[in-house]
Amino acid sequence: MAAKIRVGVIGVGFGSNHIPAFQAHEAYEVVAIAASRQERAQEAAQRFGIPNAVAGYEHLAPREDIDLVSIASAPQQHHPMAMAALKHGKHALVEIAFTRNLHEAETLAAAAERAGKIGAVDFELRFQAARSYATDLIRDGYLGQVYLARADVLIGMLADPRGFPYKWFSQRKAGGGMLAGFGSHYIDALRLWLGEITDVEARLHIAVRERFAPQAGQMQPVDADDTAVVPLGFASGAIGVVTASGVARAGESRIELYGSQGTLVLKGFSGDLWGAQAGAQTLSKLEIPEHYTAATAGRPGQQGMILALLDELAKAIRAGHPAEDSLLPTFANGLAIQRVLDAAQRSSDEGRRVRLA
Repeated sequence: MAAKIRVGVIGVGFGSNHIPAFQAHEAYEVVAIAASRQERAQEAAQRFGIPNAVAGYEHLAPREDIDLVSIASAPQQHHPMAMAALKHGKHALVEIAFTRNLHEAETLAAAAERAGKIGAVDFELRFQAARSYATDLIRDGYLGQVYLARADVLIGMLADPRGFPYKWFSQRKAGGGMLAGFGSHYIDALRLWLGEITDVEARLHIAVRERFAPQAGQMQPVDADDTAVVPLGFASGAIGVVTASGVARAGESRIELYGSQGTLVLKGFSGDLWGAQAGAQTLSKLEIPEHYTAATAGRPGQQGMILALLDELAKAIRAGHPAEDSLLPTFANGLAIQRVLDAAQRSSDEGRRVRLA
């Protein structure tokens, strides 16, 4: 059996979602956890049975007993943390939002390439069973030439100004916003299925303009989007639109793909897949082959998808590079999505269509 990949996790908030997946996967061993304060790191280490707890990522990255650094902190910390990991010869897995801006994404992608290390971005929705099956159907020509794509992620978590507190998600410069935090997963899906994005024409909106900040004890102004409508153009000739809103009470997720030979629709957050090919008048629910669900180790929701991503990450680390057909989202993928996010913000600010270089 190959030696286990030794993991250091940064972050005890969202990092608590990463740790159980690493511990459930036979390829990994979580050996250390870091938080901003020693007591928080120690509490998480005791809760998850992790042998080492450290205060500050600066003390985690240089450790010789770590091969991979998993970064699940706020986005404004991703760039320095990932750079430190790469500097010390570690592979890195970075949570969404990947970076705050295009410059940070460019420097991280370049640093990973120079270091010869695997940099991965946690676009775990790629590994939802229905999406993985859709990826293969599209590659096999189920849709023919794709004409139109529509992707909606509509949730209500931001609808209440006091129900969702003011923090980094409400701050544009901190990498916050609905488009970066949730819509990026859907932009990533459309780019995976339809190819490179060539132009963006976006409207980013703030419906709830103040949120309660518990530490300050008062309302604070919000400058990051809670709703975004982003039309996209693709090099293939297809067009698409991503709609992301956090103020849509009782909203749902849905992706629709229309092509010359067929239609695919992913309905709801459960990821049911429906399809129809030329000649059919109605959609039929498609049975997802067992090996797609097996990739998530039978675990529902996010944990199963992260497990499937970790499987691809382990293969890439051991081979020294991702396989040609791997779905592993690398720093290069993260850079491509950040380029679209920056263009969307610029488009919205300037009221015009922006072409990507």
